[in-house]
Amino acid sequence: MLLMVFVNNFWTVKGVPHALMHGGTREDFMGLADYVFPCFLFVVGLSIPYALEKRLAKGESGTSTIFHILGRTLALWVMGVFLVNTEYGISRSVGMSMSWYKILMTVGFFMVWNSYPKDVSKTKKWIFRGLQILGVALLAYLSIIFRDEREGLFQLRWWGILGSIGWTYLFCAFTYLAFRSKIWKHAVLWVLFAIFSMVSASQLIPREFFFQSFMDMLHLVPGTKICFCTAGILVSLVTLKVTGWKSYSKLLLAAGSLVFLVAAGWVAHKFWIVSKNLATPPTLFYCTAASIALYCVIHFLVSKGKAGWFGIIRAAGTATLTCYMVPTVVNSALRLMHLGPEMNLSGALGLAKCALFAFVCVWITALLEKAHVKLKI
Repeated sequence: MLLMVFVNNFWTVKGVPHALMHGGTREDFMGLADYVFPCFLFVVGLSIPYALEKRLAKGESGTSTIFHILGRTLALWVMGVFLVNTEYGISRSVGMSMSWYKILMTVGFFMVWNSYPKDVSKTKKWIFRGLQILGVALLAYLSIIFRDEREGLFQLRWWGILGSIGWTYLFCAFTYLAFRSKIWKHAVLWVLFAIFSMVSASQLIPREFFFQSFMDMLHLVPGTKICFCTAGILVSLVTLKVTGWKSYSKLLLAAGSLVFLVAAGWVAHKFWIVSKNLATPPTLFYCTAASIALYCVIHFLVSKGKAGWFGIIRAAGTATLTCYMVPTVVNSALRLMHLGPEMNLSGALGLAKCALFAFVCVWITALLEKAHVKLKI
């Protein structure tokens, strides 16, 4: 999350090294920024077994868990669509600047999906419910009055980053409920979607064909995002399975997985380019390898009692969605104060500014979390 805020702020400075930026859609290249979203989907997968098993262990029924998944997905869809519409500018006829629109939009998100305290009096519970209703009304109002720079209405242009995460989470959460701890079933699913990714990249199935159009409707094309998330589920399940193994056995398993993925990426790269935007097969294999490698490093540090090293950015993990929204509010506030997030900085100074901005956003998230202001879906 810290890295996501860091790379998303590159637009405010100049002279950022190409190796850190997003590669072009048709460019055979992936910069540091291109690894963030795949790693994020991997982490979503990592969390699914723990989150759903925790619910079921509390005695929650399968039906309530399904509605819980649907509720989280709907929230991600709504927030994703709102954020996408703000990318198209705002008409003067709306009567407010884009900065105010984004701030009010974010306030609406927090009113509806804030993690309100549960052990409170009935009066406070009614107050919280009232805030949620007002938040829904605020978001409805903002969607109705919105007009983009060309006077276009609020609409489903595409789902955005959050919406894409929502579709992937929906599918993978349901498959986890179906397979639970059966590692081989999740592994088969990963293989099938990896094959589907390669078939899609080869354009062997016409887009008009029923199967392709059906998968496209469910946002499962080309299958790469499902693979990232399913890989996370597999790593969580395997981690629990090998808890009692000796260290060298774990190391061999991790090394074998990485060698396989890197080799698969190398072979796939002979047929397709590396492109995060096109979600090509080499991207699938290389990003999955990078995610697993990073997970192993962090897992090792935690096993050695070094988890405290991450304390300075803890809020980015415990209030992830809040951290994602904080930069939107901070940049909007800077514009309203006529300071502007853009700065005439380049090179090392520009990167230092982006890094500082990322840390500040995480620290603001920590302060909000202490004040019980935290998006939780």
